[in-house]
Amino acid sequence: MSIAAINRMREKHGLPPIPVAEKARKYRNQPCEYDSPLVGRMTYPSKRQMRRAMDLDALYIAGQVRWWLPEVPLRLKAYTDARQRIMRVDFLICWADGQVTWEDAKGVKPTAAWTLKRDLVKEQYGILIEIV
Repeated sequence: MSIAAINRMREKHGLPPIPVAEKARKYRNQPCEYDSPLVGRMTYPSKRQMRRAMDLDALYIAGQVRWWLPEVPLRLKAYTDARQRIMRVDFLICWADGQVTWEDAKGVKPTAAWTLKRDLVKEQYGILIEIV
C-alpha cells in the first residue's frame, strides 16, 4: 500500500497525514518562478532556464529580440511511446533581424536520449537546437 493510500485512509478517520519527504531531483535543479513582461508568470524547471528568460526579456526591451516563446513542443515521428513523442525546446527566439533560433538551457552534459531527440528534430524539421 502506498503512502498516499495510507494518508487517504488516515484522513478518512480524522488522523493527520504521514509527512512525506520531497523526492530529490535527478540533476539538483530548483524550479523558479519568474514574471516576464512578454510571456507572463511562469515556473521554470531550473535557475539556468529562468536566467535565460530574464536575459531574453532584457534583449527584447533593448530591441534585439522581436519575441520569444518558452517550452515549445515538437512532435517526433520515430517514437511509439506517447511520452517520448514530444521534445520540448526551452526557447524559440525571433531576433530583430528576423533570424529564428531554438535554444535549450543545459546545466549538465546532454544525455544520450536528449541527443537522439535533437538529431531527430534536425532530421525531421531541419532545426538546429543550440545549447546555452
